[in-house]
Amino acid sequence: MPGFSYLLPVVGVGPPPGYTVNYSLPITTIGDRLKTQAATVNVLHRLCRDGVEVSSRATTIVFDNGRPSISEWEVAIEDDGRSDWASGARISYWEVDVAVEPPGAFTTNQPAPTYTLFSGPERKTFFNDNAIKFGDPVTIHQVRELGAWCAGYPCCAVDPAVDADESVVLINPYHRPAVVNIELVGLPTMEKVKVEPMSARRVSVAGLLGPDVRDWRGQIYVTGRSRLIVFFAKHGLADPGAVTTLEHPDLYRGEPTHEALTQRLRRWAGNLIPRS
Repeated sequence: MPGFSYLLPVVGVGPPPGYTVNYSLPITTIGDRLKTQAATVNVLHRLCRDGVEVSSRATTIVFDNGRPSISEWEVAIEDDGRSDWASGARISYWEVDVAVEPPGAFTTNQPAPTYTLFSGPERKTFFNDNAIKFGDPVTIHQVRELGAWCAGYPCCAVDPAVDADESVVLINPYHRPAVVNIELVGLPTMEKVKVEPMSARRVSVAGLLGPDVRDWRGQIYVTGRSRLIVFFAKHGLADPGAVTTLEHPDLYRGEPTHEALTQRLRRWAGNLIPRS
């Protein structure tokens, strides 16, 4: 059975103002993905903003007789004050790439699952589960069948009475620009947003509602032809940096929502047949 030389890269949102982002790599799980007891795993962490690699950190983990040379790997990304989170026009994102030598020594290309911790003084602590850069089967199916991808979130809210706003966070870790449409269900709003390569933006829902911000609750759809990574952030209206949650979207799957009567009858009859 052929092996893999890389795990799918993992991408996440950089720190909002006042936050530190902590990402840890589960080294034991990395070892479980190896076909051999001896291998060298190379980890590259990159922080990018506005088309530029702001910083990077390379680490080598040597597995000898199945045992890693280090037991823990973690990176802490501090807010450097250079992201324009307030307007959302320029924010940071990070990426982790994991490769192995000898080539093909991984049994799978799926990254080791882990959460990212967001924390800071006088800020709410919360987790985010990140996203894979490539290879999402639902997105691949969408583009193949529809020529575009669609993601959304079902419970978005803007409420000035409780200082609540929602944002769509768009990350473009690829090498060409991408354009998406943001639709607020039930409203005529259809915002076209362009994200440059190796860049990220935050689009406020309150900003999409116009100058007379009002109480709005509903669903949001994000669609495009070129892939982007999408998150939904809940935060303060007066202070967008006061983030309370950062959620991944629900992908439109395009699967049947009904079952044909003949299919239901066949399943019912099959359940009546005794199984030995």
